[in-house]
Amino acid sequence: MTRLRKKLYKRITLISLISFISVMLFSPFVSYASSGVMQQFLYEKNNVIGYFEHKGPIKGSPYDGQIDITGTEVDDKWRMEQVTLYEQSDYADKKPNGHYYRTVGYATMLVKLEGGKFIPISHGDINDHNSWVYRDVLSISKEEASKMSDLIRKNGWSFNEKYVTSQTLSRSYFYNAFGVNDETLNQADYMLLLLAHNIQQ
Repeated sequence: MTRLRKKLYKRITLISLISFISVMLFSPFVSYASSGVMQQFLYEKNNVIGYFEHKGPIKGSPYDGQIDITGTEVDDKWRMEQVTLYEQSDYADKKPNGHYYRTVGYATMLVKLEGGKFIPISHGDINDHNSWVYRDVLSISKEEASKMSDLIRKNGWSFNEKYVTSQTLSRSYFYNAFGVNDETLNQADYMLLLLAHNIQQ
């Protein structure tokens, strides 16, 4: 299968790693999404866990603009343990030789806030996207699309409609992706993301 890879970066996303209302502990129990449909586990891969969350558009749902950060208190300091991001996608009932729009990755950077400016905590230039850490999510994107297609068929839902899924990044993910240790990661105030898409054949 030939892949036409055309990256397009769009919409910078700012994720705070320190701002929180209350400290929450991770719960493995299944909950119900806002659409009344049970949350479904999709995959666990490369220190990322994916769930189906909501049937319908993300706009107007509890997941619109939502970023969940969970952590624990360690030596009277708050320690980030995982970050959950929510995304809206349309899933097509794939046909042979079809062309499909797929997320392939993110350009990311961990920064701290000093004097009103973002400063990279390890390396790189915030104005040079080539120096950001590229997070390849093509394999995860393929697996999510496959699992969501199975879920849509199983429940008799419609393709080409909007569905919300989540990705939870563990602390281990940050260690591996950015090559940082515990002390360096604790300096991070924010994570910057640039989203990349491509077209697949």
